[in-house]
Amino acid sequence: MPKLIDAHRLIGPVPFDDLPEDPRPEMDRLGVERAYVTHTLSLYSDAHAGNQALFALDDPRLVPVPVVVPEAFAPIPSWQVAMVRLCPERHRFDLTGPVALRWLDAIDAVVAVDLEETSPAQLLALTTRLPELRVLLLNPGYPQAARDRRAHVGGAEHLAGDRHRQHPARGGVAGREVRRPPAGLGHRRARPRRPAGPASCSTTWSCPRRTSSSSPGEATCCDPRRARPRRLMARFPHPRPDRRRPGQSHGQARHRRHGHQPPARRRPRRGGWQPPGLRGRRTAPGRFGVWQVYNPHHRNRLVTEGVWGVKIHPDVHQCPLDDPRYDPVWELGLPVLAHGQTDSPWSDPARFAVVAARHPGVPLLMGHTGLWPYGFARAARLAADHPNLYLETCGSKMTGRWIARLAELAGADRVLFGSDSCFLDLRVGYGRIALAPLGEADRALIQGGNLARILGGQA
Repeated sequence: MPKLIDAHRLIGPVPFDDLPEDPRPEMDRLGVERAYVTHTLSLYSDAHAGNQALFALDDPRLVPVPVVVPEAFAPIPSWQVAMVRLCPERHRFDLTGPVALRWLDAIDAVVAVDLEETSPAQLLALTTRLPELRVLLLNPGYPQAARDRRAHVGGAEHLAGDRHRQHPARGGVAGREVRRPPAGLGHRRARPRRPAGPASCSTTWSCPRRTSSSSPGEATCCDPRRARPRRLMARFPHPRPDRRRPGQSHGQARHRRHGHQPPARRRPRRGGWQPPGLRGRRTAPGRFGVWQVYNPHHRNRLVTEGVWGVKIHPDVHQCPLDDPRYDPVWELGLPVLAHGQTDSPWSDPARFAVVAARHPGVPLLMGHTGLWPYGFARAARLAADHPNLYLETCGSKMTGRWIARLAELAGADRVLFGSDSCFLDLRVGYGRIALAPLGEADRALIQGGNLARILGGQA
């Protein structure tokens, strides 16, 4: 088995309170042989103090990656390290200025920089001025950023990408051995030509009873958050449900949501139905389920037969979750899956609590658990006070440790697995739950048991 080396890991206190104080037990659990680590104090407080704490670790498995802050009249550090970290925006210096160029030319190490701290144009200018410099691009982001990177740095042989944001790095396995990368900066997914939103009909891979083909030790997995776009956005066997099922079993996540994805603002077809979504349900009975999407401005017809429930997107429709225009949804009495986003005027978790208290008989699934990590704990506390409010875990900011913490704060019976593929890589979403530090009983509930209970006989 090849060695597993994590090329980008943080160690230290806040603001990521899901980081373990000592990463080595988790590295042992996941089979990570070595990790290149940066101290959070260097990123969010004092770079000098953080670097001192980093070098004090004195463990060959934790390879220090100190943070460099170029200063005009300060001596250039003589660290014997394989990699250094740069934060030009956070630490307020010009990445391609004369001081930074002089420092980087003198430091014989790989330079790691977050894409949010710079731009493709600056990276191109930097690698043009210092052609021998090797750069590791951290958090390359979503597909649209990949196209920009190809356009700007496609010829930079010394620029490599770290897929931290699309990889279960803080809740699963991530990393590769640091070495001189191949030419170009590759990315496996293409950018959609227009923003995708909730469709007028979604389809989900349901949670059937275990069959004889299921292995005894394999936990059933049910995904209430999967989109089926018109064009393939991720590496996946095929967008058509009848062509996708073999790959689905191969990926071990047996039950996932998918649905056609016309723009969310388009008027849905009469009755709210999208035939391709229903076709997927018919071609694989027992493995697909339908979320019908409600637009509060068009007030499309809702049905109770042949569907799991209703999907609403307050932010796209710019209608607050607790607005009376959503009353037809609650009156239906079916489970409701809604986009949630902390500090949003339309879908903040507090609005979920208001609706859950107002309609205690309606199971309400908070999509993304509020989306932003700084709001995860608050969302869990709100959910704990309302037995009909559930936390759905899809999103690029979610980690395996956060899933375990949500189960601790709100109860494992109140957390649901979701992938949001093909917007996000399904393998990453499944990796988070599969490798999260959970007991097997809690993992089984989150993977599909809770959704099966909410849906009753339909799952």
